[in-house]
Amino acid sequence: MKNVNKISPIKLIKISLTIVFILFFTNNLFSQDCILPNGKYKIEFDYQFEKYPKFEFRILTDTIIFYQNDTKIKRKIEKNFDCSLVIEKEKVDETNLTYFQKMLNKQDLFYTFKKINNSKFEFIYRVDLHVMINSGKFIKLKE
Repeated sequence: MKNVNKISPIKLIKISLTIVFILFFTNNLFSQDCILPNGKYKIEFDYQFEKYPKFEFRILTDTIIFYQNDTKIKRKIEKNFDCSLVIEKEKVDETNLTYFQKMLNKQDLFYTFKKINNSKFEFIYRVDLHVMINSGKFIKLKE
């Protein structure tokens, strides 16, 4: 505690600002490299979600196209930057839903990328920063 009192207030402010700038710029540098680029991908879920149905999708600038079996679903991409991916929600008829189901339907689901290695994008699919739906990898396919 005596050592802390020996540091001048100006030096303490400089140290604090330096730490903040380093954290800020490190985060910005990382976030610029974690955009899901155009192309075709397959999904590989983590072990605890391995029974979830597998699917493939294609990113075309501001559109995502999901392929599962013979089905093709097209959605707008609302956000594809800052290490996250937000996709337009599916319209749901809420007439027969309970209050709780209606509240859940209002949530905006999104993917956050936690690690990127060449053509593998490790993700967490979330309701918010505390609630996870699933996790796994988007693997970019060669076309």
